[in-house]
Amino acid sequence: MSTSNATCVTPAMFVSGVIDVRLSLDGGSTYPYVGSIVVGDQPSPVHLSDWTSEPGTNLAVTWDPAGLHGNDMVEIIVYEFTVDINGRYRWEPVHIVPYGIVNEGGRFEFVINRERSVDDISPRVGAIGVFTLNEANSLLERRAIWSEIHPLNWLYPINMTSWCNSWITRELTELNQWLPQRPVCPCTERQARRDIGSFTVSLETDRPGVTLCVNSNIPSPSGAGQECCYSSDGHLIEVDAIGAGFSHRQHERVTSPNLSSGLGPVPVLSHYLADTMPYLQCCVADQSENGQFCYLYRTVRPPKNCYGYRPPQPVDYDRRC
Repeated sequence: MSTSNATCVTPAMFVSGVIDVRLSLDGGSTYPYVGSIVVGDQPSPVHLSDWTSEPGTNLAVTWDPAGLHGNDMVEIIVYEFTVDINGRYRWEPVHIVPYGIVNEGGRFEFVINRERSVDDISPRVGAIGVFTLNEANSLLERRAIWSEIHPLNWLYPINMTSWCNSWITRELTELNQWLPQRPVCPCTERQARRDIGSFTVSLETDRPGVTLCVNSNIPSPSGAGQECCYSSDGHLIEVDAIGAGFSHRQHERVTSPNLSSGLGPVPVLSHYLADTMPYLQCCVADQSENGQFCYLYRTVRPPKNCYGYRPPQPVDYDRRC
């Protein structure tokens, strides 16, 4: 901290966009510092050209060289998310792109060889790290910038038809464990924007016919969440319409009492594995939300209606508890 800059850990934010903030240094007695922050997704500094590529095709990794300023050479390592025999989560290096890449260009093209033959086991997910070379030898001590988590189809191709069928069949048998506890959606976009205690505006609204999506703030007792999407006329998109919001079996903010031991749900990551990754495999890799598997995906991650929704009531400040 200095006279002009301060760094602090922010609490969970249930709003997005430009937020006015006040800062106190005396436990909340006074707030002499005012400003604004932007709550949003931080763009990843590392990108892969196409995770749906087949092995044997040309791939390109690009990154922001400024993220590793002062380093001439870098190394690219692929990390895979795994679960060990004790059920603990781990990140393991599984592929190292040839040693000694110039950082300045911020781009490296290569041809990947498949790590194994195609089969129908669960898709693997991971991330790409660009590491410095002219620092400590230990990976833990070297600076790095990272891609977003993504399916490793380009490294471990799978039989997508078989996997999506198996996944959807299994999910159909488990719907009653979590689906009835989903929160109800607001009926209109106006209600969704105003109910900031229950819903947060999504920063990823790119489906056809959708002008706004919100996500429920609080996990259900079973750890589920709900996405609600709205059309240009401000009404909730329901049932089978393209663009309707998805149910989330694992809420993004779900936590586990065993988190410190590496067991149980992990915020963001568990949602990615349970909901986002199957969507990417069965809808995006299928090239269309109108595809067969994407339609079946909707049967196990269905939208929610607004029956029973109760907007928050204005607070009466004259009342005394």
